[in-house]
Amino acid sequence: MSFIPDPNILKELKKLVCQAIGRQMDCASDFTILYDWVEKKTHKSLGTNTLKRLWEYGGEVMRVPQKATCDILAQSIGFRDFEDFQQFKATEDDISSSNVVLTKHLDTKDLSIGALVTLTWQPLRRCLVEYIGNNTFRVLDREKTKLKIGDTFQTTCFAEGQPLMLYNLVQNSHAVGLYIIDRKNGLSTVTVE
Repeated sequence: MSFIPDPNILKELKKLVCQAIGRQMDCASDFTILYDWVEKKTHKSLGTNTLKRLWEYGGEVMRVPQKATCDILAQSIGFRDFEDFQQFKATEDDISSSNVVLTKHLDTKDLSIGALVTLTWQPLRRCLVEYIGNNTFRVLDREKTKLKIGDTFQTTCFAEGQPLMLYNLVQNSHAVGLYIIDRKNGLSTVTVE
């Protein structure tokens, strides 16, 4: 059976990759940067021509990508492979398409620079972050999480009971990319101090 990715899932994957590297993939140098970034993240390489075809850059016509290409792109933003990304998107779509009542959520547009937000999730994880503007936060304190003091990330909303997607996570001056907090249960509490 041949591999044919769902075009909408592939589009979402490319969108998240663009967000992770902070590029729109609209000039040739973006593909060189993407090539280097993918190789650094996964220790695997994708040719710049393959990437240009995938993004249909410069008149390139996208062909059905190989499974290995999709796997490497998914790995570059923190998933095991393309199938893992598909499962995440299916879960996310199920959540967003159902009539979920959010008991508590916080939009970053409602925050002032310097606002402090405490996040908790299972098992007994806690993180205190400071809003520094432009949907960007800095970790000030943390317990039992891989996030480190001084890390920065971007997000637009914190919602209790929902996974938290951190875009453009930077640790020790190194771009990590996408980081997802508690895919299964989501955040336990969101508190503005």
